[in-house]
Amino acid sequence: MKQSMISLNESSKWNHALTHVPHAFGHTWESCYAMSLSTGLDTYLYHFEDDGVHIVCPLSERTYEGFVDVFTPYGFSGFTGNSGYAEFPGIWEKFANGQQYICGYISMNPFLKDSASGYAFLNSPANDLYALNLNLSIDQLFANLSTNRKRQVKKYAEIKDTFSQDKSILKTFFIEHFHDFFKDRDAALFSSFTKDTLSHLVNLDNVLLVGKIADGKVEAVSVFAYTAYIAEYLFNISIPEGRSHTVLLLWEGIHVLKGIGVPILNLGGGIKKGDSLSDFKERFGAIKYQHTVLKQVYNKQIYMELCQRREVEDTDHYFPAYRKRKSK
Repeated sequence: MKQSMISLNESSKWNHALTHVPHAFGHTWESCYAMSLSTGLDTYLYHFEDDGVHIVCPLSERTYEGFVDVFTPYGFSGFTGNSGYAEFPGIWEKFANGQQYICGYISMNPFLKDSASGYAFLNSPANDLYALNLNLSIDQLFANLSTNRKRQVKKYAEIKDTFSQDKSILKTFFIEHFHDFFKDRDAALFSSFTKDTLSHLVNLDNVLLVGKIADGKVEAVSVFAYTAYIAEYLFNISIPEGRSHTVLLLWEGIHVLKGIGVPILNLGGGIKKGDSLSDFKERFGAIKYQHTVLKQVYNKQIYMELCQRREVEDTDHYFPAYRKRKSK
């Protein structure tokens, strides 16, 4: 049995470890490196191997009063492997304790759950996610749309020639409008993404940009990332004139990803369950999945001491509780 932490400085080892397991974009060196350009945190790929079994998970380390906790970088990743391994949860927690981690917040990818069978972790429900089966034909995908979506998608043939995948044009629009777009929507998470992160993402070979152009002007861009196992709908950025194109840009992305041969498209979820963003995705005929996270404490004594210093309860919904910002 061997366990290792592969750093971002070891991209070839990172990529080789992923060849053994089904994985999403969030597991890739490219994605984790992009996020590190915003967080500045040390980030690794944990790799377990034993008798042909491989299990991986990307992790970022952060310190709090001299102690270290870990979390999965932005995206859908978590533990994934090429086989079940019943003893793995105990092995991982012993390893984490040996690394002197206090706790870990690990976002699991529900679309890779079959690859992690046997990892008997205690999961906490987080949100609903929606996904499309791209193995279905376009006609079948269309049939699964809501009535209103069908009406919108019927316009696709009329305007598809105004769509572009030319990154040299689209990436400039995306980067220039990204922060203003999300600032208007009070999305604090995305406001922390640096231009270096955005530039790295849009220049990757496995990141697809689809844009709507009118009169030589870009009005909206949708961004998708993918591996051979799954694609993800990352962002849609638009100026006011382009907001009506969101549905058809997504439909164009579906066509392209099907052509590449990606079997599933993760549309993500809403800000919270049942909100308008969730409804937007469900109307595409998407299948609903339960997104879960692991909230693990490896050193209970230190964890409780940190919570007591902050005067917070460890049962608080926020995890780790000692990182919760106090109300002003």
